[in-house]
Amino acid sequence: MSLGYALRQRSASRTLPFLHWEIDRPLTADARQEVITAFAPDTPWDDSNSSLHSLRGESEGSRQCSVNRDNVAQFPALGNLIDDLLNRKTIERIEAMLSQSMDGGFLNLQFACDSRSPGRTPYAEQPATLMTMLISVSSTDSAAQRPTAFSQRDNVGWMFVPTDEAWRELNAQSSIVDARLLHIAYVREATDWKLPPKRSAKVA
Repeated sequence: MSLGYALRQRSASRTLPFLHWEIDRPLTADARQEVITAFAPDTPWDDSNSSLHSLRGESEGSRQCSVNRDNVAQFPALGNLIDDLLNRKTIERIEAMLSQSMDGGFLNLQFACDSRSPGRTPYAEQPATLMTMLISVSSTDSAAQRPTAFSQRDNVGWMFVPTDEAWRELNAQSSIVDARLLHIAYVREATDWKLPPKRSAKVA
């Protein structure tokens, strides 16, 4: 099923530790597998890997990669996810859930394999971010070991309007160990993926 379906049928609003939406199984099986096999968090960065050469995190322990027009063909399932995120129905659903306009925005999609907290990813502290969605993909469902609001479960997403409070609470409660994060954001800064304009109202 698509992300749009998950937003409609498998999402729930949470108020603790901050206001966010939890999305169950936001990724298709193929998209999940692409995130798992993209690269391993404990292996050295290979500059010859063209599909992951778009964005390199230089800080210790951090590796990130944008999916853009140059490499999206190597990630067909994530390409379908991008199409879904650029669909007006999906955008309007997200706007309604977050009570936030995405007008004039762009889509940014990155892998983040990091042993540290997700707040260290590039868009954590940028005020021009309109929406953040973090999707955890883990080979081992560790919810039983870490029963916090943001415990690392497999194929679970958290969507929210990024604020200082949200990142502070997320950093305090999350443990990103043996997990791959897919970091999705609607942002003001231009990327390869511009959100389509609102559909014009029909004239009677």
